Amino acid sequence: MRRGSIVAPLILIGLGVLFLLHNVWPEIPVMDVVSTYWPFLLVAWGGLRLLEIFYLAANSRPLPRSGVSGGEWVLVTFLFLVGSGMWAARHYHGWFPDGRALRGLVVDFGEPFDYPLAPVEKACGKTPKLILENFRGSARITGVDNADKIQVAGRKTIRAMQRRDADTADQQTPLEVVTGKDNEVIVRLNQDKANDRMRVSHDLDITLPRGASIECHGRFGDFDVRTVDGSVDIDSDNAGVRLQDIGGNARVDLRRSDIVRAVNVKGTVDIRGRGQDVELENILGQVNLEGTYTGQLQFRKLAQPLRFDGAQTELKVAKLPGEIRMSPGDLVANNVVGPMVVNARSRDIEISAFTQALDLTLDRGDVDLRPGGGAMPKLDVRTHSGDIDLSLPEGARYDLKAQTDHGEVHEEYGAPMKMSELGDGGSITGVSGGGPSMRLTTDRGSITVRKGGAEALTPIPEPPAPPEPPVKGHPSKAPRPGPPPSLPTTE
Repeated sequence: MRRGSIVAPLILIGLGVLFLLHNVWPEIPVMDVVSTYWPFLLVAWGGLRLLEIFYLAANSRPLPRSGVSGGEWVLVTFLFLVGSGMWAARHYHGWFPDGRALRGLVVDFGEPFDYPLAPVEKACGKTPKLILENFRGSARITGVDNADKIQVAGRKTIRAMQRRDADTADQQTPLEVVTGKDNEVIVRLNQDKANDRMRVSHDLDITLPRGASIECHGRFGDFDVRTVDGSVDIDSDNAGVRLQDIGGNARVDLRRSDIVRAVNVKGTVDIRGRGQDVELENILGQVNLEGTYTGQLQFRKLAQPLRFDGAQTELKVAKLPGEIRMSPGDLVANNVVGPMVVNARSRDIEISAFTQALDLTLDRGDVDLRPGGGAMPKLDVRTHSGDIDLSLPEGARYDLKAQTDHGEVHEEYGAPMKMSELGDGGSITGVSGGGPSMRLTTDRGSITVRKGGAEALTPIPEPPAPPEPPVKGHPSKAPRPGPPPSLPTTE
């Protein structure tokens, strides 16, 4: 900065006055003022420098070669970076890990201290609505016949550096069961009232009338809900969810999960979010699944339409008497009632014993199709890169046109099929009995049409029930009785 300039002293004086006012009156939001109005420093700086030049010119003194020196430009750049960073920090709360996130990095260094919960009972009607607020931990909720009260028991775990800190947090987080309007029963755990340096979680066992409905809001943990006739609504940041014998609708919204399992649900099932495994079996209502899942997706015995909208796969079926198994690299379906729609990027697909129409679009992957007996389904199958293998029962009716632009064709069915080769590709055509249209197209890959028997659902033995994993955050606790049998995984 040029010697004799009054800009720097004036800026220092202004900043000093501002922070002095904050020390005298702490309620003055200095950081908010600085982060919002820091550009005025640049305006004042430029105005003062301009006045200095006018003053020198009016007094016939030598003018500086440049209005702003190189050192001043460096200081302006530094001021711009600091001011912009302060403004971003004050207005975009998610730009950097907040206190809660940073505490999560170090809270596990503490020691867990367990506190038993005194059982709490609350009278309610036959059809209460249970609301579990802001929950962290594990909750097992069970409906009971001929009950008219809710019972809450379990334990509390507090992770802290010292026992006395955990004791204080225990006093700050009492269990409360209160009744609200419209027969609501609210379970409050007050976990947010504990000191930020400690993590409080609960392991709850809740019994209530079978006619109840459930609404859970959580941050981390597991929910196990069984034998309730009302609806179930679960919303959590990170949770595993297991539902069994639910009489109403089920809605699950998770930002992250290791597993979502629903068995024997009479209403609709709506699942959204991100996670790993999803297992659905014996669902009487419609199933809607939306999100990104990196593990196994297994569906069995769905009486109403299934709609899956994933990051790389779209799947729709009208009914599923059999099963569908999906992993990151393949899709296997058996005994499916169409119309069926599959739209995927990269996946090997095998569909057997299916009826009605099939509309399949695939970027990369092989396709193996074995329709069921009876009337043949309408087929519209397109893959950019991959082989297509179609097995048709003897005597089936069809109107087949199969073509590959770059690949081989293999006709193993016999008359009335006709095969022709042209350039790098070829085609297979055949018409029998005026059957449905079957269109198979691949840009790069081979096409095979063979003779096969009518496919049927292969019985799958029920595997033994696996033990339920330990509750998150409580590795020392003995596992509870196992959940309902899981669906078989892809071989």
